[in-house]
Amino acid sequence: ILLEFGNKTFLQHQIDLYDGVFNKIIFALGHLSQPIVSHLNEIRTKSKTVCVIDPFEGCGTGAAFRNAMQECEEDHVAVTYGDSYLLFDPCESLNSFIENKYKAAMVITRSTGIDKNNVEIKGGFVKRYEKNHADNLLQYLDYGLSYFRKSDILSCEITGACDLSRYHDNFINCGVLRYYLTGDPYHEIGSKLGQTRFEGFLKGRK
Repeated sequence: ILLEFGNKTFLQHQIDLYDGVFNKIIFALGHLSQPIVSHLNEIRTKSKTVCVIDPFEGCGTGAAFRNAMQECEEDHVAVTYGDSYLLFDPCESLNSFIENKYKAAMVITRSTGIDKNNVEIKGGFVKRYEKNHADNLLQYLDYGLSYFRKSDILSCEITGACDLSRYHDNFINCGVLRYYLTGDPYHEIGSKLGQTRFEGFLKGRK
């Protein structure tokens, strides 16, 4: 996330998306992340920013997320990934999530062919989420943004190292994982192709 694109780090691009949208932005960081912490201290933001270091090495995104909840003052949280740049405005769907008192929700889209579909939906709910599997019933793609309630996360009987998808699966098994569908594009820098596409996006935006 410290890679530079258009004279800005990817982290700065991400912050620009959400600064002022959320009261607090919490960064769940791994060990040896001091360069990221130092960079964040140099960035002026409207939102309060907080860094939380993973509880143990190899804890996975799920345990890192749970650990970060200690810094969350609100019960409703939005979660995204460190390598994702999402052109979806979360305000309307997050307000809907809060007003309807949902327990969990995932923003989904249709794959453009670069990423494989990994979500099956039915009757307003996510019925299946398979990160590393593909079949014809998986017609949608995890967009990279989810909403949860802190109280429900902390009450889940999930411990130890785990992926964030473990929490998604928990709410799917309870039949309460809602979804919001978007057609807005997204970018990721977890691959060389993704980095090239993001660079092209920034050049085309000028």
